[in-house]
Amino acid sequence: MLASSVVNVIYAAALNDGFVTAALGFLIYQGVRYACIIPMMIWPNVAVQRAGLAVLLAHTVLMMV
Repeated sequence: MLASSVVNVIYAAALNDGFVTAALGFLIYQGVRYACIIPMMIWPNVAVQRAGLAVLLAHTVLMMV
């Protein structure tokens, strides 16, 4: 995920799409993903797993729109 973010920021900078805007957007995007994935890795509780997957699903759907 980190490599993908770095490549996307480099492409945004190369295409002059606004480095700061692109970097901030990718930082927020990856922050939400990490905030959901890390608790799912630490706590093997079913409720944590379901909540994390629900938030990831909602985040993915909202990013597609």
